[in-house]
Amino acid sequence: MWPPRDPYALPSKEEIQEIEADILQLEAELVEARRVAALESESGPAALENDIFARKAWIAPIRRLPHETLSLILFELSIDDWKAPLKLQGVCRLWRNILLDTPVAWSFINLDEEDEEPDPDIISKFLERSRNASMHIHVFHESAPSILGQAISLKKKIRCLHIGIWAIDALMSEHNDFSELELLFLSCEESDEVDENKGHQFDMIRLFPKLQTLWLGGDQVVRMIASSPSVPAIRELNATCDDPSSLSPFLKKCAGSVEKIFLFYGSNQPRYVEDEKIAFPVLQFLCLEDWKPSYDANSWVFSGSTPTLQCYVHLAEPSNHDRPSVGASLDPGNIRYLQVVEIPDLSLYPRLHSLVVPFLEDVEEIAKQLRQEPTTCPGLAFIICPSLNEEEEEDVIWEQAKAILREHAEITGRPIKLLGHQVENDPEFEKHFMNSRIYPSVEEDIFTFTWLPTHSCRVC
Repeated sequence: MWPPRDPYALPSKEEIQEIEADILQLEAELVEARRVAALESESGPAALENDIFARKAWIAPIRRLPHETLSLILFELSIDDWKAPLKLQGVCRLWRNILLDTPVAWSFINLDEEDEEPDPDIISKFLERSRNASMHIHVFHESAPSILGQAISLKKKIRCLHIGIWAIDALMSEHNDFSELELLFLSCEESDEVDENKGHQFDMIRLFPKLQTLWLGGDQVVRMIASSPSVPAIRELNATCDDPSSLSPFLKKCAGSVEKIFLFYGSNQPRYVEDEKIAFPVLQFLCLEDWKPSYDANSWVFSGSTPTLQCYVHLAEPSNHDRPSVGASLDPGNIRYLQVVEIPDLSLYPRLHSLVVPFLEDVEEIAKQLRQEPTTCPGLAFIICPSLNEEEEEDVIWEQAKAILREHAEITGRPIKLLGHQVENDPEFEKHFMNSRIYPSVEEDIFTFTWLPTHSCRVC
């Protein structure tokens, strides 16, 4: 049956067995040919070696993969390196054909500042070969305005857009909306000159009717976007700025729809006061990274009415862990997962399930709270101190805390588990979070609770 009628078809089990038998016979002939034959003759070793190689290649394990599976593999490679399709199409004709039949493999364009100057022909190739697939475009290259223009020309298929503030004019000049855009990332450098008055003309609902996730980087971007006359029903907000008050106008506009908020504050600016509370009726996750906090006990970086809040995380530099507040004014009644930089009053958290604290001494203090008030936090299952090393887990304080919690368990019948630096390896802890949108993660040696993103794109 050699050569096969269709060289690109997947070999059947019977064909593989037949070709393997052929290979064994040819290899025997090759041994004999090497013993007696001339190398240049038509039936010599070189010709036999080519025959054997061709048959082995046709039944190789990679050739036994269904084309759909190989398509998925090539797509995964394109996620890690957006230019991978350009390299992979040169492997063989089969791979090229499969890549051309896999539009999603061509749906990523990532032009970072450190990359070489982009080639417009390459961008055109990706835009064409992606066909109707949703595009994920990251454009921060200094020479990229023309490239951005190419991408925006097909804006109705852009799902994720990462751009610098310099591109705001290009967005505002568009008369039609980005009808499929779900994630928008806007940032600026300190050297960028931003006309914040343009925000009054930046109608976000008109441009991004389906926007779900918004990332804002820098006070100038925050202030400009905050002045937009309308805001889509954003479900996830990530913002980095120095001044919390600059974000307040935007929080008020998206408060009715936002489910997850991550705020990173980088300097000591004036804070909110309690009478400025904003109502967040569906907010479930709040994470504050406040690296230069105020030491005014009556001020906050976030102040809101949060009846549905399930998880609150407050991170700060260790040198600031003695600050007198917990970073936010909020409703604690439904919080199940709590991570703070100071010891909380546990009586405020009746539904608490997991508590993360920064220091070993905090663990003992919390254990004492529970011993004094056995009915506090009836659902508490885990107390986590991830900064502990193996030596500290043998510390007297750690053992004392365990003893106190054993007494608590004997009184209440509810054991509470202490976890240290190996928290992620605990099977009970892992099982609890297996089907939860809120899950524990480690990023740059920082343990924190995280919220599964609303936007489902793994790349963005």
